[in-house]
Amino acid sequence: MTCCPTRPTDPRIALGAVALVAAVTWLQTKIDLHLRRTEGRTDYDLRIGKQATDPTTVHTLADLAARH
Repeated sequence: MTCCPTRPTDPRIALGAVALVAAVTWLQTKIDLHLRRTEGRTDYDLRIGKQATDPTTVHTLADLAARH
């Protein structure tokens, strides 16, 4: 016996949740590219970083996914 009724998960909702999380992740990604040209030689510095997602945002996304 379970305490809570369950309902089947709609695959479109799961796909939407994955797409939303991917969008949030991509929008928080920071890319820095620095090019230097010295004496006919090109040097570059590439940095890719990501800031942590605000816990409130994660909680809100989880609530939205759970409700639908």
